[in-house]
Amino acid sequence: MRGSERTRRWMQALERLLFVIGLAALGWFASGQIYAAREQAALSRELQLAQRSAAAERAGEPGSKPAPAARMTIARIDVPRLKLSALAREGVDIRTLRGSVGHVPGTALPGEPGNAAFAAHRDTFFRPLAGIRKGDFVLVTTPDGVHRYRVYATRVVEPTDVTVLRSGQQSQLTLVTCYPFDFVGSAPQRFIVHGELTADARSADGAKVQTGAGRAGAAGAGGAEVRTGARRAGAAGDGGAKGAAAPPAPAPIAPAPLAPLHQHR
Repeated sequence: MRGSERTRRWMQALERLLFVIGLAALGWFASGQIYAAREQAALSRELQLAQRSAAAERAGEPGSKPAPAARMTIARIDVPRLKLSALAREGVDIRTLRGSVGHVPGTALPGEPGNAAFAAHRDTFFRPLAGIRKGDFVLVTTPDGVHRYRVYATRVVEPTDVTVLRSGQQSQLTLVTCYPFDFVGSAPQRFIVHGELTADARSADGAKVQTGAGRAGAAGAGGAEVRTGARRAGAAGDGGAKGAAAPPAPAPIAPAPLAPLHQHR
């Protein structure tokens, strides 16, 4: 009898312990979801303000865009078929990835020549990427407009493989998350989605625009062609001369950006 009573007490204590652990885990998960939802709402407001500001400046001829500041609102990423929609900030640090998608520092901005790379956790914003396939469209909304990418490839790489971030003159999109999606613990690999910019893009006010490698020249004051965007060829002067400056080569990518995903999920 004494042995049975002792066993019963141990089982009751174990049940209480497991109940407390379960409550703590549920509370941690709920707090993370609430934080992410609040961050996304705040980012949505910031993006709307940035779009209004960009629309007001569009009538002028802005200079080259400076590099985005840390945690600056960059874009909203939508994959309509997967019902994926998430706001992105600049950076891939722990705090940024907890509440948003992160734009990998040093990579191109959406719609511009080069490789625009974004990373997020597989158990939050990028979990729907488990169902992505070739031919899907990814819409990236920035203050400058909506950029439409078509997925042309997916692959699985090691966390140290930063060749996925290589940049060229064509406008491309790279999405990065951990893999396998159902792995328990720190996932050992990375799932990569590659997309190419299509010719169809629209500015924040709905006007059709051309961006990236397929951008058409617009008429300048003297009838010469100019290019728009952060990396711009020389614009025509009042005399109508055509600018001949070519876009600068993209800056080399440091091999660190994939590490935060490996460290945390």
